[in-house]
Amino acid sequence: MAYDGENGRPISSFKRANKMIEIITYEKDMEAFTRWGHWKVTHDVIIDQPSDKPVECHKDITVNPGASLSAQLHWGRGETYIGLEGVTKIYVNGNIFELSKDDKVEIPRGSIHFSYNDSGEKSKFHEIQAGPLCDEADIMRTADRYKTAAELNTNEDVVGLMVKVARDRYESERNRVLHDKNDFMPDVIAMAEGLEKPFSDTQFINGLRTYFQNMVEKSKFDHASLTPVLNNEPIQKPIAK
Repeated sequence: MAYDGENGRPISSFKRANKMIEIITYEKDMEAFTRWGHWKVTHDVIIDQPSDKPVECHKDITVNPGASLSAQLHWGRGETYIGLEGVTKIYVNGNIFELSKDDKVEIPRGSIHFSYNDSGEKSKFHEIQAGPLCDEADIMRTADRYKTAAELNTNEDVVGLMVKVARDRYESERNRVLHDKNDFMPDVIAMAEGLEKPFSDTQFINGLRTYFQNMVEKSKFDHASLTPVLNNEPIQKPIAK
């Protein structure tokens, strides 16, 4: 089953389920050809039986030379990248990694991330999605070299989603998960220290929104600073006020 990644339309029908949102469920051998490369689902997708939602999906992702993916985040899944061929640069919450064969990079749920290839050869990595919902529609974009500003999500929407993820993860993970160094959750937990119900506290929420707003703005600048260089596009730094 193929997906028209250029125009965002399915070439053949996706399996859909009307839960919470209209879920676009991955299926084995589903693939998309995009402006930046190609992705293909390599394994059967694991469905959670009680909820009937997809909770684990495996993909192979190929990034063309001089191409980049959008800066994006997900509500329903974290991701693990494992290098297969070439070298892919991976950005996660302000950190940059080189992903070569057998290297691994973790993308914690709700993190702003993007991938790019500044080499002269194609790169390829394996992506393992895991979480409460692995869904092709679960993508918010803060920056994209191939889209106009009107096609991207607003800062307000992105920050709102990040607050939602932080709350969900705070309630479900904080006492049992060893957080990755790229994760924002240690900062969230530190900000919430001493508060009985932090997500009901207006001051805490305002501080959290400011924290995430800064992350969003940084991701936009970093995406513009890193990826246009591949096509020798000029970089304009923000003017200090």
